Amino acid sequence: MDWLLDAHRSLQGRDPQLVLDVGANVGQTTKLVKGRFPAAVVHAFEPIGSTFDALQAEVGSLPQVSCHRLALSDRSGSMSISTLPRDPRNSLTSTFLHEVKGLVQDTVTLVRLDAFLSERGIRGADILKTDTEGHEMEVLRGAEEVLRRGDVKCVYVEVTFNPANRHHTLFGRVAEYLLPMGFRFAGLYETENLLHPTKDFEFCNALFVLQPAKA
Repeated sequence: MDWLLDAHRSLQGRDPQLVLDVGANVGQTTKLVKGRFPAAVVHAFEPIGSTFDALQAEVGSLPQVSCHRLALSDRSGSMSISTLPRDPRNSLTSTFLHEVKGLVQDTVTLVRLDAFLSERGIRGADILKTDTEGHEMEVLRGAEEVLRRGDVKCVYVEVTFNPANRHHTLFGRVAEYLLPMGFRFAGLYETENLLHPTKDFEFCNALFVLQPAKA
């Protein structure tokens, strides 16, 4: 299944104009979007210093791509976290890496998506993708205003169905938050890890799309 194709279909065939890549890592999703939709504007967010440098090197020169060393959350401020350089499991919420050797301290800047967009005069986005290793609810709560206004059309989010998973966000929590705002669940993607023998690696991605307003 192709989540980007399904998101495109939910836009009634209109190409996405603005995409928010939250937890961009080294630009995998940004490159996918730009390869499919070259005219799209992409804001890519990655708070970890070493990973951000790699992100900037990978996609920072692409047209209409802006990289931000920011962590989207439900509050503004800063926090210190333990990280592994360039490791995709780095998280503001999960303690999964805390006993791993080679950790370094990194101070990250937190910002609400609502504030980020408002400061830049951006009303909304066609696609909000968040892959933040268990910090998804904080990202979504920080985008409550734009979500409630109906100015985000698709949300693509990493989830788990295993309550024992310490590293990812439960699907039910995301659904309970988005469905009352007019979104519908559209599908699961990259589901191969749902069969992973280690509970902390049981995850996939879910797509929610905004339902058309009733006449």
